[in-house]
Amino acid sequence: MQRSAVPFLVAAVSLLGLYAAAEATGLSAAPRGYSWKRLEEVRATFLIPDGWHFKHEQKGNTLAYFITQENIVSQGRFETGLTLNVIRGLGAGRAHETARQFIASLASQNEPLQTWETGTGVLKGYGCEVRVRASGHRPAIVIHGLAIANTRTDTLYLVLFEGPEASWQLAWEKGRVILEAFALDDEI
Repeated sequence: MQRSAVPFLVAAVSLLGLYAAAEATGLSAAPRGYSWKRLEEVRATFLIPDGWHFKHEQKGNTLAYFITQENIVSQGRFETGLTLNVIRGLGAGRAHETARQFIASLASQNEPLQTWETGTGVLKGYGCEVRVRASGHRPAIVIHGLAIANTRTDTLYLVLFEGPEASWQLAWEKGRVILEAFALDDEI
């Protein structure tokens, strides 16, 4: 299993940004071709590439957010984009262990390209980039995943950016920008 400095840096920068940039008013101007999206329910902020789509839903105690190249409302699915699942108040320190297990499972069930750990303050993170083999009519995809636990509030954040392997480099140009700049409030 290779460990690359670039994804570690992306994860480390992301987590440092998570801790430091809690309020949208404290964020810098969005890069050209992107705009900020504030997720009020979880006090998080993400960049959305121009022309991409946003969707929010809740299932049980999980809040799910999607930033996608394809319109999942009309198509019912997407190929390239980011999924954020937020599960609050897991209790008894479960968020940290669940984050670790989630990334370990994602890496073990697919072809791991790299894995890493990172954290700052109460935010502890695990990450991996994996290749998911083609299956039937579905082409191979690449997933860049982060599982972040707030060890004080027992909130779990699962952040997955995915795209078809055939167009991964182009997709990752957008994904990397999104993942380098998002902000989470460490009080949630």
